[in-house]
Amino acid sequence: MGRELLEPGATEEFYFQWHITERCNRICKHCYQNGRPTDELSIDKLLKIAGKIDEASASWGRMGTVSLTGGEPYLRRTELYELANYLDQLDHIGYFDILTNGSFLDKREATDLARLKKLRRVQMSLEGATRETNDYIRGLGSFDSTLAAIRDLRSLGIEVSVMMTLTRKNMGEVPDLMELLGRENVSALALERLIPRAMAFQWQIRY
Repeated sequence: MGRELLEPGATEEFYFQWHITERCNRICKHCYQNGRPTDELSIDKLLKIAGKIDEASASWGRMGTVSLTGGEPYLRRTELYELANYLDQLDHIGYFDILTNGSFLDKREATDLARLKKLRRVQMSLEGATRETNDYIRGLGSFDSTLAAIRDLRSLGIEVSVMMTLTRKNMGEVPDLMELLGRENVSALALERLIPRAMAFQWQIRY
């Protein structure tokens, strides 16, 4: 697929996680994004920031690595691809990832992603090894749509990783999820901790 990835070591890398939108099409039970409409930067400003990231990485003697996320970045599909194509051209960006819930990914999108030279991987989320557990947390239909997206990406050789946020509801399914992802040729499973800040705030108000 013509990938031109530069894989810096830990001491050579400077990582940026870039939320290009706060909007999302899902309302996951643990999500810290409120999903409310906010002013979004124009594509001109996004490209200018990308250039600044490249300049800063060069001045620091580091290789910049970027995760494009949201909200759901595919709600700004046009801007997402224009930004990704620009990152492909920058000298001091080693690679970038796209963090998405996968609900907008299909074979056509996978084909477009496969053309990006510096795309390292696409990260999606599953909250359990079963449809029941995952969809309770992420919404009806999300388990099937995420698996379908994983298969479309892997069929074109695009690397996929999965994030799982651990809670009492799903922690018992980690071994089964690892087996499922192994069968789907997913390269990594990241376990994120739940930080119940909002719940703690509500508890303080209630008492």
